Amino acid sequence: MLAHSLVAVVGLIAAVTPSFGQGGANTPAPAASATLSEPFRMDSVGLSVRFPEGCQVSSNRIGGRTTAQIRPADGTWNLNIQTPVSSKEDGTIQEALDRTVALIQGSFGVVDPDQRNVVETQAQILERTDNLKLPGGSAGRVYVSIPRGDRTRLVKGYTIFQPQPKQYVIFEFICHESDFKSLKSTYETIVGTATFENARDVMMARGATIKAGASVLAEMSEADYDAILNDKELWYRWYIPSETGASMDARELGYRGVRVWRGKRGEITPGKPRTAWTKADQQDGYLAQVRARVLMDKGAVDTVAMYFMTPDRQEECWTITTSVKDERGNEAGHASETGARIKDDMTIVATASGKPAVTIKPPIMGEGYISQFETVIMPRLLVRKRLATDLGFYCYQRNPGEAGGTISFRRDTLTQEGRIWTVATIFREETKPQVSTYSESGELLSSTLPDGSVWEPMELSTLKRLWQNKGLPTDR
Repeated sequence: MLAHSLVAVVGLIAAVTPSFGQGGANTPAPAASATLSEPFRMDSVGLSVRFPEGCQVSSNRIGGRTTAQIRPADGTWNLNIQTPVSSKEDGTIQEALDRTVALIQGSFGVVDPDQRNVVETQAQILERTDNLKLPGGSAGRVYVSIPRGDRTRLVKGYTIFQPQPKQYVIFEFICHESDFKSLKSTYETIVGTATFENARDVMMARGATIKAGASVLAEMSEADYDAILNDKELWYRWYIPSETGASMDARELGYRGVRVWRGKRGEITPGKPRTAWTKADQQDGYLAQVRARVLMDKGAVDTVAMYFMTPDRQEECWTITTSVKDERGNEAGHASETGARIKDDMTIVATASGKPAVTIKPPIMGEGYISQFETVIMPRLLVRKRLATDLGFYCYQRNPGEAGGTISFRRDTLTQEGRIWTVATIFREETKPQVSTYSESGELLSSTLPDGSVWEPMELSTLKRLWQNKGLPTDR
């Protein structure tokens, strides 16, 4: 529950950061021996790969194709991983490499009148190897230099694998030509960590968990939802534990208040008077509010998220507003997200200060979809149903560092020991689980995130006193 809404807090405002490509950069590149992160997974093709620590990773899945984007903290390079499928049963890596080179040369060249051959091109092939032997299997690689509009050049590197007939996995690397010599080893080190499992077995296992999750959703009644409602706002502390175990020695990261109740759709816009409500605003349903503060090095990020879902689960809407405050409490930036869904038709509008609004319509395909409201309460629902099993769902999740998001796979694994329930939740297929413990009645006892930080419930008065004793901002 808590980590999912945390993405809403940080993910929206992270979209304000500039992207790669703003002029030539000679920032020192991460060394090939730099510390690598935990494996990133793309289960759709059985891929496991590691990136240098500190990289931002986002991914989306549309139809049968998954794409991932990776960017280091210093912004000196971009890496895209794509998973195209060919209609040709006996296609080869070399043919795929030929097509890639032809497309690049054609994009920066002149073709003959028949549009078949490139007569002249500004794309320069720097290096090509057709028969690489890597830990991930046979591969082909090419590096191409291409012009930019400002008279500088970029280098694009492509490494192509074929883990199954018709299925390709392409690593596309992009950097400034002036940085290529120092960054090449970083790219090749990353690709060298790639390995492939049997993707068909992985997808069959995922399908089984989705079937199980859909079955549970079909059995949920209004009484199940009503049982976990609590109009009282519950507060949670987010921190990194200290070696001493003392609260005063721990590092505070943030806090949030969560309230879940039954009401009207119009309540997701608290500032709108009831006298101005439309017929749609009068719709009955379930609501959740998440108010949070996350500390930064200098200042804080505040967010308010409101979620609504109709009892039949066919409609939902939500609003999220995020504000970045400097050390004096003045707003330094803001972002927002508004979403609505009727059955399988979803529209989301995301804004961030200094950037144009982004509108997306993520496709919802198949069974097992859960609403934004349900992502807040799902572990509590499952614990109260006494389901010691492995369940899969699809839900809309924000892409870290970007405005908007995608429909992603989520897995909840429940186990019971005595009266304590443990829920291990993987919010995206490429992440490590968040492990939470709950009482039999579904009350959260604690959540440990992959980075070792902890969420735990705390009375508001105790939380406020702790922050005040540490000199932290408590103006909310």
